Amino acid sequence: ELARSAWSIFQAIETEGGMMACLTDGKVQAMIRDVRVARDTDIARRKTSLTGVSEFPNLNEAPNKTLDMSIPADWTIAGASPAAGMETCDPLQQHPLSEGFEALRDTSDAVLTDTGTRPTVFLAVLGKPADFTVRATWMSNLLASGGIDVVTGSPEELAASKLSIACICSSDAVYADEAERAVRSLAQQGATYIMMAGKPGEMEASLNAAGVQRFVHAGQNVLELLNELSRLATGDRS
Repeated sequence: ELARSAWSIFQAIETEGGMMACLTDGKVQAMIRDVRVARDTDIARRKTSLTGVSEFPNLNEAPNKTLDMSIPADWTIAGASPAAGMETCDPLQQHPLSEGFEALRDTSDAVLTDTGTRPTVFLAVLGKPADFTVRATWMSNLLASGGIDVVTGSPEELAASKLSIACICSSDAVYADEAERAVRSLAQQGATYIMMAGKPGEMEASLNAAGVQRFVHAGQNVLELLNELSRLATGDRS
């Protein structure tokens, strides 16, 4: 299948006049851009997992040491003279699959260096460990992928944490009995942004009225969420 697809693309490029013609008129760049957009969407929604980045991240790992140097193509472009009459095209950009998450981790590392703590969210757990562990662990890993740390406790412990972003975590059965009360408790203690891990079902309207601003569940664009939370949590420390 891969060979057939590659052969089809090769034939299309040849029909358009060859690789140089397709590069100079932007056709190759457009093909790559379309694939990249689709791939980036799958990564942002964690449909495509990046182990150690979007899934199973280690928030405490030391950053890799790298050399800050240009790639050979940059040297070639810098050395080329417009007077030489060389044909040019828009360059093919390099984009690591993990760059959206890496940017968030870089922001988190900078905040840690400046303040001694990372951007942090309070996980307000309800019920017994058997009720909240699955969603609390899932939420903790999701936040860690964006460089966001967590403090876990009961809703009544939010004030002592001095955090203003909170997420309630438990089972659907416990949510039905305790979620609204917990959300109101968080708001009374100063929470300015309240989330719930999981889909709300028929409780959505009542939970929104109580103060929940976002429901977090699988299939969402987590990069959008993490960027929003990073900005809010960094504001907590500004």
